[in-house]
Amino acid sequence: MKPAFRLSRSWRTTGPCSSKIGTTTGIGPAADCATTAVSPHAQMSLSSTSSVSDMLPRVDADTALRRAEAIGACRDEALADRLYRRALSSRSEAQRVVWMYRAMDTVGPAVASVEGASPCRAGCSHCCHIPVLITAAEARALARASGAPLERSPAGGVQREPGESEESFFQRLDAQRQEAAANNRGEPCPFLGQDGLCGVYEARPSACRLYFSLENSPEPCDTGQGGRRVESVVRLDTLADAAAGAVILGRHQLVAEIRSFFPKRGPT
Repeated sequence: MKPAFRLSRSWRTTGPCSSKIGTTTGIGPAADCATTAVSPHAQMSLSSTSSVSDMLPRVDADTALRRAEAIGACRDEALADRLYRRALSSRSEAQRVVWMYRAMDTVGPAVASVEGASPCRAGCSHCCHIPVLITAAEARALARASGAPLERSPAGGVQREPGESEESFFQRLDAQRQEAAANNRGEPCPFLGQDGLCGVYEARPSACRLYFSLENSPEPCDTGQGGRRVESVVRLDTLADAAAGAVILGRHQLVAEIRSFFPKRGPT
């Protein structure tokens, strides 16, 4: 009997709150790890130490963990697995992206079903002013949906070379992510409308679909608050879904910041 398609993950302890975050190695038939697509734990990264951020209404670790557990319990894991299998078996890149996004979109309803679990809502665009890394496949999907001109050789793009180890690639990808964060000056996403809404919501990339704050309010996400960094926001751990996307779209995808793929797009 063919093993069920599962999302695999391992666990480690990190951070001042000693919370668990899932470190995902990939997806496949092996079912020796947990089977949920959403970790029942919050991803903790409390890097900000500014006096302004200390005064913001922050969520405590126990509350964040309870919220994440409740969200994980509400997610339709069987549906997510079926949709990921459909994405993996699709022949065209466009169809793989569509089915992958549908699988990822099973996270949102679970978040919405848990009252007070997340402050994320339509019109809050704090996370639309931070660096967002996307794959070339996602960029092409955005270009098709929006009609925006696509830069096919984006500045700062990172691509895994043939024969390159995962460790080496992720080191380069992390360096690119850190550089993008260091250079970020709160520039809005090229697809953010003047009304604070996403102009390509149905085609938004996986990084946006999988980002959910577990804070008590939107304020900690505001990068304008005392120079806060978005890495300090307590958010839902969706690393398993991100890893699923890497397998479905291909591990040798070009990855770059969204503003590098669409550098000349004006306000919507």
